[in-house]
Amino acid sequence: MHALTDLKNFNPTKLAVETITDKDAELNEKYQQTSRPAEPLLFTRGDQMSNQPINILAISGSLRKKSSNLTLLRAIIAMAPPHVTVTMYEDMAQLPHFNPDLDLDDALPLVAHWRNQLKDADGVLICTPEYAKGVPGTLKNALDWIVSSGEFVNKPVAVVSASPNPKGGEAAHASLLSTLSMMSAIVVEGGTLTVPLVNKKLGAGGDIIDEETRLRTQHLMHALVGTIDSGSTKL
Repeated sequence: MHALTDLKNFNPTKLAVETITDKDAELNEKYQQTSRPAEPLLFTRGDQMSNQPINILAISGSLRKKSSNLTLLRAIIAMAPPHVTVTMYEDMAQLPHFNPDLDLDDALPLVAHWRNQLKDADGVLICTPEYAKGVPGTLKNALDWIVSSGEFVNKPVAVVSASPNPKGGEAAHASLLSTLSMMSAIVVEGGTLTVPLVNKKLGAGGDIIDEETRLRTQHLMHALVGTIDSGSTKL
């Protein structure tokens, strides 16, 4: 720190600039780069990535074929780096209604398949709409089948809710996070996102046309893959 022998000549701006270290400048440059519109971010969390194969299970909370959440989910999946394989869970509509009397050691075939897909996944990406101030019943039903078997325990998860209304499905988002917490899933830092007015942020071809949403979804995928790739459930 400079000795201030002449307070009249003291320039705090100059002093602040002079005391920035090389590391500070490097971090500032990284921040500036990620704040600008850019191509998909490099996966550099921790400055090193293992690039070992990663499997992520993607789940849409909507059954509609033209769902905006499904469209958004596919756009996020396209942001995954080359060493990541993302599989869509396709059988949610066929799962039976949850019944504790049917939740036996010898699970029903569709339930066993659902559980095995979760078990084999290194992480999970969920994108859901909001229905009646909560998650759609089919998604909640699927989650109910996992409560006793525990495939979500310590599983890295990223959660997106999207809605055409200005609140972005925040009630569904909060409800889903609460359920995942109870199931001991690890919602990764930086892995939660609500997208309001989603219909205005998706193009006719299914791409994300809103720049802020594109960057935020890139960061979400970055957070999920970075957590898995580091071998840690905490960043």
